Amino acid sequence: MELEHMLGLVSHTADGVMAVDAEHRIVAWNPAAQELLGFSAEDALGRICHTLLQGTDRYGNPLCLPECAPMSCVRQGGLVRNFDFQVQRKDGERQWLNVSIIPLRGEGGRLLAVVHLLRATAEPARTGLLVEEVLRLLTQREPAPPARPAADHLQGLTAREREILHLLCEGASTATIATRLCVAPKTARNHIDRILHKLGAGSRLEAVALALRQGNCSR
Repeated sequence: MELEHMLGLVSHTADGVMAVDAEHRIVAWNPAAQELLGFSAEDALGRICHTLLQGTDRYGNPLCLPECAPMSCVRQGGLVRNFDFQVQRKDGERQWLNVSIIPLRGEGGRLLAVVHLLRATAEPARTGLLVEEVLRLLTQREPAPPARPAADHLQGLTAREREILHLLCEGASTATIATRLCVAPKTARNHIDRILHKLGAGSRLEAVALALRQGNCSR
């Protein structure tokens, strides 16, 4: 009853509302969410959220996973800033959404549900385009480095390091990366340092340039 009351309070909004429990099952889906994505409450309720939305970033990397970063952050008691991602509508079209996360907690801080407020948005601007232009001008003057070593180095990155490299391609700062991944800024810096070491890059810009040359920061 406590959860029903809380969900009732947040469901009456023009934003789409999707709430999931601790096992990622959808427990609330309002009419605005149906209008936004085409799925009815009957389609959505009881489904595991990542299997319904199939959310990705602008590069096609999956964001909706069995253990996604926002849910991990909420479980650790952290705050999640609103972010943009692309999801699958019922008609098969991809839709860009901006989402805000609201954890609902009961007695003793027990996590009851996580509310996602969904609103349509345009595809976010790519700050990485500036880097691509710099790279284009540089490669007009200098021959590109051999592709094989760079490709080998990129393949040596972990999944988390690839995620951070994509954020660097977007121009994200250390603070932004730390907030997005719900880690301490020092941890984010350590990840970035390891990426630079693995790529043999002397700077973040050089690491992004290597990724761009290999198509790892493209749409």
